Amino acid sequence: MVITCGVVVCAALSLRVYAIYTRHRIVLGIMIAAASISIAVILWSVFTEPQRSQLREASQQTGCNFVTLMPAPVSAITWELVLGYELLLFFLLLFKSWSMRRIRTPLLSILFRDGVMYHGITCLAYIANIATYYVGLIIL
Repeated sequence: MVITCGVVVCAALSLRVYAIYTRHRIVLGIMIAAASISIAVILWSVFTEPQRSQLREASQQTGCNFVTLMPAPVSAITWELVLGYELLLFFLLLFKSWSMRRIRTPLLSILFRDGVMYHGITCLAYIANIATYYVGLIIL
């Protein structure tokens, strides 16, 4: 479910960046390549055998502590790849807004400003989420 939601949201954001780049095929190719690699690695990290065996062991326990049995770096891979893709979109938007800074169209400036702000804040949230996987190991 989480993977499906992530794919749908990233696809919608990618369409927005693709439209801002006036349907440039190179930008589409870069985004498709990055998304394909990310999805492949995420699926690999979710469906690897060590995690499934740990989840089988965890299913015999009671309570909600099965999450702690999964290795944090493996769980963080998903969020790190999503962060990488968001950073790609962020830098594409930042580059386009910088290259078109002389054009004074109000709609374009609002799209660029809001897009850059959204991706910047989202990247900070992903960084905070990823940090919990690694800092949580030290605290626990």
